Amino acid sequence: TCHRFGTGSPKGIMLGACSRLPGGFGERMVAHNSQVFRVPDSMSDTRAVLTEPLAVGAHAVFRHPPKDGEQVLVVGGGIIAFSVLWAIREICPTAEVTLFTVEDYQLPIALSLGASRAWSPKGGSLMKQAALATSSSVLKPAIGRGFLTGGFSRVYDCVGSRASLDDAMRVTDGGGTLVLVGAAGILPSLDMTFVWSRELKVEGTVFYGHEQWRGKRARTFDACLELLTTTTRPVDSLVTHTFPLKDYARAIDVNLDRAEHRSIKAVF
Repeated sequence: TCHRFGTGSPKGIMLGACSRLPGGFGERMVAHNSQVFRVPDSMSDTRAVLTEPLAVGAHAVFRHPPKDGEQVLVVGGGIIAFSVLWAIREICPTAEVTLFTVEDYQLPIALSLGASRAWSPKGGSLMKQAALATSSSVLKPAIGRGFLTGGFSRVYDCVGSRASLDDAMRVTDGGGTLVLVGAAGILPSLDMTFVWSRELKVEGTVFYGHEQWRGKRARTFDACLELLTTTTRPVDSLVTHTFPLKDYARAIDVNLDRAEHRSIKAVF
């Protein structure tokens, strides 16, 4: 969001992602000192390596926090969806959080990280389960799929696909907020009627930055490292696979076919 973005020499927007410098898979990598954070001696490598994805989820929650007792839905079962779930529980613990994912093996992990409910399509469609949980009715328009009379007041879409956004808008309560955490791009044939007809607020969030944290302005990474030293939730379980560098091809396969390998986060 910097006004000088794209001016001057090319700059990387993330550590290891710059066209003129060695990337994160290189033997060496250049980093500005503002991109380097000291890991506490007491923290394990497994936990420390989660700082970056957890910061993505924390930034989304810091910028768009649930209210006390608010009914919240997190859509997705990848590392970012679990990062959002963890961040809500750490930053806004009174919110009631439901996570919806397509993979059943991820449901126990969601519950262990503090989800009030964890759903998959085996329990029925998202709309059907959301209607029961929020005491809403399903309305069927003359054209198109149904939608809820009520629904969740805040939804974090951590997938960013046409299907996930279409579902998310249909289960967001009137006047509610839909936070785009998943990197949605050009989505053909997406029905945006609900944004205006139900006065939804659609909010974007990207990466991490600076947050208001415990009365001060702090980098998202610093806030996450602080939370990781005190959290009682089993965030380490999100690292499901560890590989030596020489097995990089295998690591990519495990990330691409998560259902077969029951993976969430693979690390080197």
